[in-house]
Amino acid sequence: MHILKCLAVTVALALALASCKKAKTDAPERTTLDSTLAPPVSRLTIPLSFSLDKVEALINEKIDGTFLRKRVAVNTNDSLYFELTKQQPIILTWKAPDLRYRAHLKVSGQYMKNILGVKIQNQTPIEFELELLFKTELGFEKDWSIRPKTVIDEIVWKSDPVMNLGIATINFRKPVEKALNDHQDSLTLKLDGFMKETIDTRKIIEKIWSDLQQPIRLKKDEPRIWLLAKAETLKARWTRGPERQITAQAELTAQISTLVEGDDLTVSPVPLPEFSFQTDHQDSLVASVLCTLPFDLVNKYSRKKLVGLRIDSAGYSAQIKDVEVYGTKDGLAVKLGLTGDVRGDVYLQGKPVIDRTSKSFKIEDFDFVVDSDDAVLASADWLLHSSIKTMVEKQLTYELQPYADMIPMLITSGIEKGKLAEKLEVYIDSWEIMPIATLITSKDLQMIIQVRGMAEIRLQEIRKDSTQQKAISQ
Repeated sequence: MHILKCLAVTVALALALASCKKAKTDAPERTTLDSTLAPPVSRLTIPLSFSLDKVEALINEKIDGTFLRKRVAVNTNDSLYFELTKQQPIILTWKAPDLRYRAHLKVSGQYMKNILGVKIQNQTPIEFELELLFKTELGFEKDWSIRPKTVIDEIVWKSDPVMNLGIATINFRKPVEKALNDHQDSLTLKLDGFMKETIDTRKIIEKIWSDLQQPIRLKKDEPRIWLLAKAETLKARWTRGPERQITAQAELTAQISTLVEGDDLTVSPVPLPEFSFQTDHQDSLVASVLCTLPFDLVNKYSRKKLVGLRIDSAGYSAQIKDVEVYGTKDGLAVKLGLTGDVRGDVYLQGKPVIDRTSKSFKIEDFDFVVDSDDAVLASADWLLHSSIKTMVEKQLTYELQPYADMIPMLITSGIEKGKLAEKLEVYIDSWEIMPIATLITSKDLQMIIQVRGMAEIRLQEIRKDSTQQKAISQ
């Protein structure tokens, strides 16, 4: 619209300086260049954050009361039956890539001892307390589902587990510890199963991978423009994050470009690749977007807005009968076809650049092409190259930062369309835009704009299994 307003200003100026003459101008030479810019690969490094408090709450729902019952042989003659009961809520801590559990438990035991064929056991179970410490190393399976591997890390007795049978004193410590270590799969496999039920990493990663490859509407009014990412690779790693958060980092690389109405919007998303470990640490997002604006689309809407427009100035009147924007070897040219008191073609030309300091698109060395038999028009050259030139250059300046500011909303929208809105919140800030390059061809205007920023995706709600508190028993 700024360009269209500038054209109107130019026509008005020509009317004021002309006197029922036909303006004759030489057309700037058209470029024959037919090339395409190749943007750098974009890297979207997205931290994922899972609430440790919510994981902890669900683990405590599933493991409650007496959750382990065991009878084990101590030797050829003796046996021990014991039960483990949760006394306090299990506490979880996270230090990538390890998740640690601290469980405060009550041990109830009955010892059966065989002395010369006589079996002796305590009728009332003896009770002691201990802390059972687990360590879970988190990883990813090839299909991106979570891969927990849990082991017993330490057993801490709160008091010495000694029982007096009258004719013998029995210490529970060694048989209980041996039983826990020998049969720890009874506990650890259940904990790993609960973790897989609680955090469905594959579903989250697969949705992000798929949804961000769908076209996202960038501009709703005409001409309509979409943003499209063609995913290439995906890597991930578990990371150390804020307190009480289980954090991971996914790095997606993609080619990002724009599509305009008339382009084929059919998308076949690249299938999710197998898990690959991210070896280097990246904490920013770098999106290099190839923006392409075909001249036939520019001219279509320019003509719709300007053709037939009547301009009156200083007693003169003219009407725009045609508009054309095209590329030259030096930049852009705009052709206005006029009829009425001023008849003929008027041309504007200049060199488009991206100002890295002001983060804006502008036209430099902007000028009018005037070649007329009319002495009044010819003598007005000084005016055309001074105040009017400055005014038009200002109107042709476009701030690019607002478009960069839209990217967080677009990424959020893309994920929400994948029906993950109830699970994820996207926080993106500290965005910075860095223009890279422009190219004018015989068909279009191309720009590469690079946007850098920070992002975080937080899990709002963890999926609960329909089965509540599960007891582990054998």
